[in-house]
Amino acid sequence: MTQGGIELHRTRTLTPPSVTVVRGIVTTTVSRTLIDLTECSPDNHLRRAVDEADRLGWLNLRDLDARMTEATGRHGLPRLQRLLQRHRPTGFSRSDLERRFLSLTAAVGLPTPLVNHTIEGLEVDFHWPDRRLVVEIDSYEYHRTRARFEADRARDRHLTLAGWRVLRITDHALVHEPQAVEADLRAATRSPAP
Repeated sequence: MTQGGIELHRTRTLTPPSVTVVRGIVTTTVSRTLIDLTECSPDNHLRRAVDEADRLGWLNLRDLDARMTEATGRHGLPRLQRLLQRHRPTGFSRSDLERRFLSLTAAVGLPTPLVNHTIEGLEVDFHWPDRRLVVEIDSYEYHRTRARFEADRARDRHLTLAGWRVLRITDHALVHEPQAVEADLRAATRSPAP
């Protein structure tokens, strides 16, 4: 139904956990709004909404999972569930991620890198001294704060100015997109050292 140029959507079910009050106005929660967007927004708009909710600290995965359970039968839920995979913790420890990465380096045919060594006064996850290449595995949970973001950039600048190339790989990419990580490693190791 359209009213005054605004398309109105009505729902038959709106449970109390899906409702909140913002500046005195009753509205749906972020979780419920994202679920509703699955029915009327293209993928790129839905992705931006999820990313923005996460950036603002409003993405509550536990609440969203509960609201999605209530919303069974909504056609857009599989799209939302796929988008949320980038925002969910991988559940892997640092040593699990290290093992996965070392397996990928072997698959690419690279020699085993040095692991958790100090170069230029900084401990790095992996490096190949002869190639002047550093690889850092970043988890979203650990690297999402402003302070961590700034510290990572300062480390990268320091290493780059000292003649090292730094390749950052997310834990999500390592677990869910190993072919892309392999391609990045092949490209980085083909490039000549500075």
